[in-house]
Amino acid sequence: MNPIDAIRLLVEVLSNAKLPFTEQDIYSAMRQLHVQRAIVNRAMDFAQIAACRNHMDGTGLRFSDKYYIFDKEGAVIESGDIAEEPYFMAAKTLITPTLIGEPAFRQFLSGTQTFLSIQKANEKGAKPDNLIWSPEYLYAEPPTEAGKRAIDAEIAIHIDAFLKVQCPVRPWWKFW
Repeated sequence: MNPIDAIRLLVEVLSNAKLPFTEQDIYSAMRQLHVQRAIVNRAMDFAQIAACRNHMDGTGLRFSDKYYIFDKEGAVIESGDIAEEPYFMAAKTLITPTLIGEPAFRQFLSGTQTFLSIQKANEKGAKPDNLIWSPEYLYAEPPTEAGKRAIDAEIAIHIDAFLKVQCPVRPWWKFW
């Protein structure tokens, strides 16, 4: 199944899902339609990212262009520009309130870690146009305990490099 077909099927499942639903409900519905586990995982991951970005469009929040996928041992097995990732490209176009319905879109969006983190930042007084979102970190499969430690270390390296580029240190003084 190609990425566009997988996302179209996800749109159909979401638009027909009984509210309220969980991520597991959607995952199970996709598996009942005989979609392979790896395809469901990838479609769900990139659809959630796309839903959040669609929702936040126009708010000023700046998202990173990058994504990283880890294996269970914590090694990066894939990385790239998210705008070029086929599942994301399909989801960015198809995972919208218009196509899946506003209630289903909001329900799907409310289960995404990115959206929940942004909400938490907003509750603490952050303004979206002052936020810069880090790269997206995804898991090909649930990590082992050693994998979790390796992933945390790898993410810390990425975040440090990301912050140096996005938020350079400015001197406390300036010439007049």
